Amino acid sequence: MARFLLEVEGTSIDIDDEIDIEDRITEVMREVAEAASMIRNREPAPTDKETKKPEKNKQTEHTYENYTCGRQVKQREDHLHSFPHPPLLKEHGKTAVIKHLHSHYFEQAPPGKDTTTHYEHGADIVIGTDPEKAIAAIRNGSLHDMLNLLSDQGVEYTIIEGHKAESFQKVVIGDLEIEGCVLRNPPRPEDVLTHISEFSEVYTLQGLVQELKRDHMSDDTGCIAAFNGIVRKVTGTEITETMDFTDTETIHTLSEDIRKGMEQIPGVLGVRFHHQTGIIPAGDDLTYIAVIARHRPEAFAALMQGIDRMKHELHDVGKTLEGEYHGNA
Repeated sequence: MARFLLEVEGTSIDIDDEIDIEDRITEVMREVAEAASMIRNREPAPTDKETKKPEKNKQTEHTYENYTCGRQVKQREDHLHSFPHPPLLKEHGKTAVIKHLHSHYFEQAPPGKDTTTHYEHGADIVIGTDPEKAIAAIRNGSLHDMLNLLSDQGVEYTIIEGHKAESFQKVVIGDLEIEGCVLRNPPRPEDVLTHISEFSEVYTLQGLVQELKRDHMSDDTGCIAAFNGIVRKVTGTEITETMDFTDTETIHTLSEDIRKGMEQIPGVLGVRFHHQTGIIPAGDDLTYIAVIARHRPEAFAALMQGIDRMKHELHDVGKTLEGEYHGNA
């Protein structure tokens, strides 16, 4: 029963109450486990005849929010280890999973082990490796930091359990009323895949580079050139506080047209072009462009063409100016 309460989400209680309930249940179960351990230490071990066979796993509900490096998916399964989305998504691309632990802190290794000691002594990132896998502990890693990290590694789909307070689109299991619900109680995991384009995406410059390597590498590839545009605050005497790119349809249409034009340059094998939307403050990333080509001059020519068009057709009309610069910004 305690496991069921800890695992089921989608009920109509707010997040703070849910976390408080989970913490209280965890504390009770810890006390029960300690008491059971004391009893086991006092009682003889059961014989084979006395040992009962464990029951088969009963169906429980798990909440999964899947970001495709942003796409959120929540799905019911009999047990986490048989959850079907990773293998289903792996048919479409590299897949990762993030679990929200609330206040149930993850123990990376037993106390005294080198990896634990290094982390306790202040290392920002500790990675343990063996011949099959690597385990990382990252200090102060927010959800968005982790999504950016996964995007940098070329991950295309990330399943996230929990984090339902985030603004990403969701698939909801249960009766929870929540913003951003794309699907509710889908009967089959495959049904989520038919709606995959409706979920949010996270972009990073290195993620675009990984896409080009995956989709356009060939024997005559010679280079990848990348550009990261940032909202510049000071231009001459002008101060730019924000840039307004809330007309997402126009931005996406123009960005796609610029990308296609860049790919027409001879020697260019592929282009990835992402432009942020919304109100972008000074100092924030604005654009990511990556070009894969046979030779450097071809890649640089494509970048310059794309950057110039972007500036003249988009950025010069998107600025919000606040006064003049007098050397103190």
